[in-house]
Amino acid sequence: MKTSWGIIWICFLIFSSCNIKEPLENVLLEANLAPAAYVQLRSSMDTISLTDYFPTLTAVDSVFGQGLIMRPLNPLWQQFTVQVKDSFRIIHEASVLKKGEKVSMLFYFISKKGSSQESFSITPTSILNNSLLFRCSKRPVEFYALWQNIVLPSRFISFSRSGFSIFIPKEAKTVERSYIRVFAANGIDSIIDLNIPLTYGIPASVNEWTKGIYLNK
Repeated sequence: MKTSWGIIWICFLIFSSCNIKEPLENVLLEANLAPAAYVQLRSSMDTISLTDYFPTLTAVDSVFGQGLIMRPLNPLWQQFTVQVKDSFRIIHEASVLKKGEKVSMLFYFISKKGSSQESFSITPTSILNNSLLFRCSKRPVEFYALWQNIVLPSRFISFSRSGFSIFIPKEAKTVERSYIRVFAANGIDSIIDLNIPLTYGIPASVNEWTKGIYLNK
């Protein structure tokens, strides 16, 4: 049974990857040259300088995020305050917009109001066609996959009973050095951070993928 399920899964990945032809839309290229750091908020209300994370981006039209309240401290949004309203999540996505184009920032904040869940693990396994394959002990409650600073749409991600795959967007083939990034959480105890380097869209060998685990201590 496991063998037949594995064959079905591989066929599904191949079929899915052949049908992902749409480009990533409205990418704010000047803020997508390098991966922005993952932002750990010091409290439920913090102040952020945009140029600390996007050095070449001097002004934007707005920054907003679900479960967050964000207010500019100057007209160009170079600095803004972040207030966490959704205290039951630990990963929060914020969209940075300029002239209809955008990138994303991910914020990390742990509130003691949350309840811990069973720990989990994610293990890189292989590369199939243009997909990166991972095994996970259980499906994460919170999950983001990005190419550089672009959160990949759901059509680029497939979950199975034992793991998930991420399809590499074709835009990566035009960039000499870029990264697929994965952030996942399953409660308030820890967050997993995976980094997969790409060279013109070709992923490095699995043993060069890096993983970090941030613990709530």
